Amino acid sequence: FTQSIGTKACRIEVIPHPENALPRALVVERALSRVGETGYNLFSKNCEHVVHWCVTGEELSHQVDRFTKDPIGLAISILEEQAKAGAPVNVHEIFRTFLPPALWKPINMVQEQQNKLRDAATHAKEKWREKWRGERGRS
Repeated sequence: FTQSIGTKACRIEVIPHPENALPRALVVERALSRVGETGYNLFSKNCEHVVHWCVTGEELSHQVDRFTKDPIGLAISILEEQAKAGAPVNVHEIFRTFLPPALWKPINMVQEQQNKLRDAATHAKEKWREKWRGERGRS
């Protein structure tokens, strides 16, 4: 289901505990033991890994498994989910998440250069307009 959190719509998926789930008190104890932990990694230590570990004792992520089998399909489904939820679709964030840093950094550098060029062109256009208006005013 989808729930609004602040100004964002978030898709929340409730998954039934597997048959090999640990007792609830132990699941809570294990979850509390990870509070404040750092070292998030999309592929080896994401929220699904942690939840699955708390519940079953093994770190597993079906999302990562799906990504490694069909990365384009997963990216498309994320875009579709964002659109259905009415959330703004942030393609750059999706690329940053799925592309390795060696590919993302050059793309980001090109984008920064494009932004600088756009800003310089806007500034030059404003200066030209001011000059043109000044010359028209003197005529």
